[in-house]
Amino acid sequence: MIRDHERVRLFLDDVCARIKAREVHRDIRRELESHLEQLAAEREETGVDREEAIRYAIEQMGDPVQLGKELHRIHRPRTNWVILCGMIAFSIVGIVAMFAAEGSLSATSPQWDYLLVWNKAISVVIGLLIAGFLYFCKPNRLRHYAWPFYFAALGGILLCHLAGSTINGSPSYFRIGPFVIDWAWIGTYLWIAAAAGILTDRKQKPFFRIFTLTVVVLIPILFLASLSRFPCIVLYAIALFAMTGTLIRNWAKAALLILLPLVGLVALRFQQSQSVRDRFAAFWNPQQDPLGTSYMNFQIEKAIQSAGWYGNGFAAPARYLPGIQNDIIYVYLIYSFGWLAGIGLAIGFAAFAGWLVRSALQIRDEYGKTLMFGIAATIGFQIAYNLLMSFGFVPLIGIPLPFVSYGFSHFVAEMAFLGLALAIYRRRLITPASNGGQ
Repeated sequence: MIRDHERVRLFLDDVCARIKAREVHRDIRRELESHLEQLAAEREETGVDREEAIRYAIEQMGDPVQLGKELHRIHRPRTNWVILCGMIAFSIVGIVAMFAAEGSLSATSPQWDYLLVWNKAISVVIGLLIAGFLYFCKPNRLRHYAWPFYFAALGGILLCHLAGSTINGSPSYFRIGPFVIDWAWIGTYLWIAAAAGILTDRKQKPFFRIFTLTVVVLIPILFLASLSRFPCIVLYAIALFAMTGTLIRNWAKAALLILLPLVGLVALRFQQSQSVRDRFAAFWNPQQDPLGTSYMNFQIEKAIQSAGWYGNGFAAPARYLPGIQNDIIYVYLIYSFGWLAGIGLAIGFAAFAGWLVRSALQIRDEYGKTLMFGIAATIGFQIAYNLLMSFGFVPLIGIPLPFVSYGFSHFVAEMAFLGLALAIYRRRLITPASNGGQ
C-alpha cells in the first residue's frame, strides 16, 4: 500500500506536524493517501515505474509545510465569541441586578451589607474558572465519564436525605461556608451530561431498551421528585426531550418516551401537593384569592405596570415584592429600569438562546451534537419560562433566570454548561475517528 512507502510516510508526517488538531490526523492521512494513490496510478499508466510514479504524486501535492498550514487553518479550533461574550455580559447584568436588589432590600433591612453582591461576584469568578477549564477539555472524552456523572448525581441526592439541610420543604441543600449548595440543580445538570453519553453509547441502542428508559428517564425523575424539586424535574425532562429528539430524529416518539412520564408525574404532584394546586389555581383564576395564593401574581403585575418606559430608578424600593433577587429578578429589573430595559434584555436572551441552537446544528460529532442540544434546551427553556412567568403567561414554579438570578448552584452549573458548549463548538469540525465517523 502507498502508506507504507517511506517517501509518502515522511510527506504525511510533515503535513500533520503543522496541524494541531490531532483528532483529524487519521482522516487527513487517509484522504491524502487516496489522492496520492490516484495520482500515482495515473502516472503508472504512462509507463513509468512505481517509484517514479510516487515521486511524481508527491510533487503534485505541493509543499507539505504549506499544505499542512492550510489544513491547520481549516481544522483549527474556533471560539464561539457570541456564546463567550454573551455569558460574560449576562454575568455582568447579574452583578448589576444584585446591586439594585441589594439597594432595594437595604431600604427596609439594612443588615444586608452587600451580601448579595459579594456572593454573586464570587459565583461569577468560580463559574468563569470552571467554564475556562472545560473550554480546553476534549468533549468527546467526557462520554467516558457518563456513568461517574450519573452516580455522582444519584449519590448526592442520597446524601441529601441523610445529611442535607431542609429549606422550603426540600432537603437538597448543603452548607459550605457562606454558600448554600443546592444539589438538586447540580444533580440535574450532571444527569443531563450523563444522559448525553448514555444515549449515544452504541451498547445502549436501540433506545427502547427497558434498561435505558429506566436509567435515563425514570430514576432521575423519581429521585428529583423525592427532593420535592418540581422545577428541576421539568428542566431535566425538557433537556432529555431535546437530546432524544435530536438523536432518534423522531420528535413524536421522543415526546411519548420523555414527556408522557412527566405529564403523569405532574398529575400525581397536582393531586398530592396543596402548594402545587394553589400555584396552578392562582394562574388560572388570579381573582380568586388576591391576598393569598394569587398575591405574588398580583404584585408582579402591579410592579410591571408601574414601571413605565424608564422605570422607578436604580435600587427602587419594592416592599410588596418579596424575594426580588431570586426567580422574579427580571420583574424587578423592569420595575427599576423600565420596559425599554426589559425589552432589550429579553431580546438579548432570545438571541442568545437562538444562537445556542444554531451552534448545535453545526456540530458533527453525535455525542457533541446531542449534548449541545441538551445545553441549548436547558438554558433556552429557563430563559423562556422565566420571561413568560414574569408576564403571567405560565404558573410561578421557581425557574431562575440564567446567569442573573441569585443562587450559587444553578449559576455555576449554567457556566459549566456554557464552558462545555464552547469546548464542543471549538472542535465542531472534528469528527473523531474513534467514533466510526459519527
